[in-house]
Amino acid sequence: MNDNTEKSFGERLKRLRMERGMSRRALAEMLHVSLNTVTRYENNDVKHINSEIIESLAFLFGTTTNYLLRGFYDTSSELEEEPLIK
Repeated sequence: MNDNTEKSFGERLKRLRMERGMSRRALAEMLHVSLNTVTRYENNDVKHINSEIIESLAFLFGTTTNYLLRGFYDTSSELEEEPLIK
């Protein structure tokens, strides 16, 4: 495991968003959720995130749902794709 592995979904989401210079508000608009909702995701202040949101985030950031949720890639079944947002 590398040293940059974030421990939570929120940490991974925030890093992906910030790497692309995206504001929370912009991400909220893309996901059709409130700014408060994105803030809660990044602060791990939610118990359940809709699977459609997870899939949208993976698509937007060119990663996998497995990475977003667990912090690692299952290379046997999932491939990284080119991110929609660079």
